[in-house]
Amino acid sequence: YNFTQFSHRNQGRNYRHLAVRNARGPLRIYQLNLECARADANAEFRNSENIFIYGLKGEGNERILDILNCRNVEILGYGGDASAKPGAALLRVQNSDDFLLANLVEQPRIKKTSGSMAGQGYSPDLWYLLKETHEGPVQPLSHRERPVLYRRGNPQDSPAMSKPAPKSTATPRDQMAPRAVVQDRSTP
Repeated sequence: YNFTQFSHRNQGRNYRHLAVRNARGPLRIYQLNLECARADANAEFRNSENIFIYGLKGEGNERILDILNCRNVEILGYGGDASAKPGAALLRVQNSDDFLLANLVEQPRIKKTSGSMAGQGYSPDLWYLLKETHEGPVQPLSHRERPVLYRRGNPQDSPAMSKPAPKSTATPRDQMAPRAVVQDRSTP
């Protein structure tokens, strides 16, 4: 599937452009484009598992995506012209296990604008790209961190985490030097 939505009128705080709740999947979305909701979040995955997003884009000042009480979720690539409100985050992961978020790099709206459908610009020093809360200790990301890889646990049936075929000439993952892992929350 693919999904695009960028409306912003007549929305309450609980509105979502896309809501995935109590789903077992697999659900695969190729290019999820969420923009300009005036709700708490543009999209929400809640109490669900086996969700794979291949390209996520967002605009506006509200959270782009909430991942709440989920398992086995992957977001492979995020970008967009978004800027969270001071102290807030564009992506939130709460009490979720076995997830992987890769290549989270946006082009934040920093110019002070008002009246724009895409929201107002705020300095990246004032907001977060990603916030995770989980039972137990979680080391928060700084305001300006943009993870190349951020994961907790071990996502299953994951194209990004699968091992090469036995006769492959590719270098096995356990022999490759990491290139730029910013945060890896997997358990030893």
